[in-house]
Amino acid sequence: MNNSINVCILSPGLPVPPTKGGAIETIIFETVPFYQYSKAYVYSCQAKTEEVLKNNQEDAKYIQFLFSPFMLKVQKYMNRFADKGRFGLYNFRFIRKVLGSLDFQPDLFHLHNHFQYVSIIKKRFPKSKIILHMHNDFLFRYANLHSRYVDMIDRTDAIITVSQYLKKRIVQKYPQCADKIKVVHNGVRLDTFKKLAPHEAGTLQWRNQLGLNPEDKVILFVGRISAQKGVEFLIDAFSRLAQETAGIKLLIVGTTWFVDFVETVYLKQIKSMSAKIKDRIIFAGFVHHQDLNYLYNMATLCVIPSVFQDPFPLVSLEALSAGCPVIAAKVGGIPEIISENKTGLLVPSENSFELYCKIKSLLLDNSLRERLSENGLKFVQDQYDFSNVARAYERIYMNVHEKKDEV
Repeated sequence: MNNSINVCILSPGLPVPPTKGGAIETIIFETVPFYQYSKAYVYSCQAKTEEVLKNNQEDAKYIQFLFSPFMLKVQKYMNRFADKGRFGLYNFRFIRKVLGSLDFQPDLFHLHNHFQYVSIIKKRFPKSKIILHMHNDFLFRYANLHSRYVDMIDRTDAIITVSQYLKKRIVQKYPQCADKIKVVHNGVRLDTFKKLAPHEAGTLQWRNQLGLNPEDKVILFVGRISAQKGVEFLIDAFSRLAQETAGIKLLIVGTTWFVDFVETVYLKQIKSMSAKIKDRIIFAGFVHHQDLNYLYNMATLCVIPSVFQDPFPLVSLEALSAGCPVIAAKVGGIPEIISENKTGLLVPSENSFELYCKIKSLLLDNSLRERLSENGLKFVQDQYDFSNVARAYERIYMNVHEKKDEV
């Protein structure tokens, strides 16, 4: 295999391999093995060395840096200033360790979300190309930094967005970069997330572990427990439903910050809302990514109640790939995956009554659930395997790399 492009991929903060969770870290880890024309150097922090070493491959190398808890707190504090314009302070220990460890000239850097690294990379490696991969709309946080954001965009050679929604939003703000932007939807590992037999051992084991009865219908939420994710609207909708419907349970999978549990004010509010029907709501906490397929398979339906303009939740693809019908808020890039009455059902954001109505109708309509499940499976299988995502990335790599002599 001819690895003609050396690419340095920087994780946005969590370890790769994704031992602590994280959608972006999962995407990095799942796409790199499919690279055909590139050698990947994946940089992350807070991982265990043995986890990294056992996942090193001939055409991919995983490099991680460990920082003390004190230094992580210092960095988190400094990032507040970095976000407001002092970009050089952003994760400064991490990016300096990355650049200091390089003993060769990378062909390009693939940065996930963190445009703050662009200046220091260009200063250290002026001949290297930079691809900025935006999973969120961080380029609009502070209006007074508009010129700084423009400068970062001008220094990048290509921009990847995870949805047409996010591309449109960036182009509206920065029309001069329209030609740089390529949309590459996220993907899913089809051999991991798939429809299982009804009585598959792993699914039954999880039902028992969670204390579910065989006849229970399960409404599933997977994600961070944060205000952005709209969990309170789902709990409100479920509370209405629980008053009139027996044999249903709400399963909430996730914590406030991936594998690291933090007791937030929002979490306390959510649990307070759940108190009256606490026997019907299960907080499962963090579940490792490889086990999520069992939960999608035992769920009757999955709800994505985001209240922000969610650019592209990975949960949507995972649920569809497992044959789990989806009800989702009509925000951000979600409608690019969930089409009303085709691959799922859509509801207005922040509307618990409409969410209640859609959940109730889907619970009662077996034929609709079956049709959405079949449509969703076919839709994902046709387009969204991680191998297709990796090929899309490499096409962008090669296009940028071939322009190296045009500068």
